[in-house]
This record gives sequence, C-alpha cells and structure tokens, in this order.
Amino acid sequence: INNNPDAKFLQKASDVTTFLHKSFTDLDIITKNQIAQKSEIYIHPSFKPLTLNVKKAIEIVSKFEMLPLNAMPTSREKSTSRTRGSRREGLSTGDHPTSD
Repeated sequence: INNNPDAKFLQKASDVTTFLHKSFTDLDIITKNQIAQKSEIYIHPSFKPLTLNVKKAIEIVSKFEMLPLNAMPTSREKSTSRTRGSRREGLSTGDHPTSD
C-alpha cells in the first residue's frame, strides 16, 4: 500500500467516506436526542443547513471525481444551455450559413 499511489488514493477515499458516514450518523443521533428532550422546536428562518451541506458534499465529490469545481454547472448555466439548443447562435431567421 505504501508504494502504490492508486492504493494510497483508494485508502484516502475510504477514510473520507468512513469519516463522512460517521459524522452524519453522529449528527443524526445527536439530533434525535435533542428532539426527544425538547417539547417545542424553533428554527430561525435564515438557517439553511441543507444548502451548506449540499455545497460541501459537491465539493468533496468533485475532488474524488477529479473534476475542477468550476466544471459543475450552476443553475444559470443550466438555463442558458437549454435555450442554446433551441436556436442557432448568431443567425437571424433570414440568414443562412454559406460555404465557399
């Protein structure tokens, strides 16, 4: 394992996966214990933990997939890619490309 770079990479991936699983499991247990102890729960409207967790998860996954972070499409890029496919760029309805 020490001399093989692929084995090292797989070991690190396994370590991160184990850490994430344990973290989520621990958070789930803590949350269930806290809910059981409280009669009423109030969540501040500005608190958005799911958004933060998804962003962090995408960053971690993109590292393992060897993708640069800017390769992940944003919601704005998704909407523009749909409109690009429905019309030709740079041509009006009366223009046609010519070949010489």
